[in-house]
Amino acid sequence: MHLALIRPLLRLSEHYPPGWHDRQELGVASEAEFRSLLISGLLQQRPPPSLVNDALVVFQEGRCFLVPADPWEEVEEVEPESLHPFEIDFRVLACLFRNAFDLQGPPVRELTPFLYWLGSRSTGADREGVCLARGRAAGDLLDLLGVARVHEPAPRWTLLTPTDWAPAANVLMHLEHFQTRVLALEGLVDGARDTITLPAFRLSGPRMSVDEEGRTVTLDGDKQVLPSREAAVLAALAREAVSEAGVVSRDRLAKAIEDATGSRERQHEEQIDTVMSRLRSRLGDPDLIRTHRRSGYSLQLSAAEVEVF
Repeated sequence: MHLALIRPLLRLSEHYPPGWHDRQELGVASEAEFRSLLISGLLQQRPPPSLVNDALVVFQEGRCFLVPADPWEEVEEVEPESLHPFEIDFRVLACLFRNAFDLQGPPVRELTPFLYWLGSRSTGADREGVCLARGRAAGDLLDLLGVARVHEPAPRWTLLTPTDWAPAANVLMHLEHFQTRVLALEGLVDGARDTITLPAFRLSGPRMSVDEEGRTVTLDGDKQVLPSREAAVLAALAREAVSEAGVVSRDRLAKAIEDATGSRERQHEEQIDTVMSRLRSRLGDPDLIRTHRRSGYSLQLSAAEVEVF
């Protein structure tokens, strides 16, 4: 199935309270595409209603009539297909995203009518729980997170919403306190490539935080203590990134290592290379540090992505 077909369903799934939709509302023009949604189970066809706007629905010889309660009003003939409502099966939608994101853990289940557990995945040393919310009027994101945390304890959370709910700044601040991010599914669908990707876990704040005194670095939520040499080198690179000054020379890195270790022994080129190699390995992303031949090194993060304290 083409993922682009999911977009109109995501928008419709925001209706509160959840309900049925006619063929025109679904916004699927192609008959083949419409059938694929039915076959997949994402759409469930329901029996036609017995009343429409207080008028009795009567089927006769393949034709459909709306008979008003007032005998003085005229009987209206309508297309039978227009009275066949369709309902979005949110559980099937949740299973589709669980498979697309290759999530693990307990299977998809409904935690509340407005929150589905999709699964979890490993993010560094921690586990990330993923849930799908619906019906933006059903309660705020903090309430939904509370429900999720009760059912499936996890140190990090991603709350997926069908569309962009644009949470208030104070709500986002509280969510980040609980290591939680909010992503809109609609924006994750790449219709041109027919793909959908769940980005690596990252909160909206700085990607890297360096504590010089404590010799710790937090990168994409993963915190670790560094040896003194690696910590000194990273702090020098981070300060340069924050000031947007550019490249840190080998001489400055050598001085940083000497100050951190209290050694008066001059650091040779090979020693700096060894420290840099170990630092790259600890960070888990060798591309974060760029080597500038004959001039030094730089951290490949913008000033907004780094903080040093």
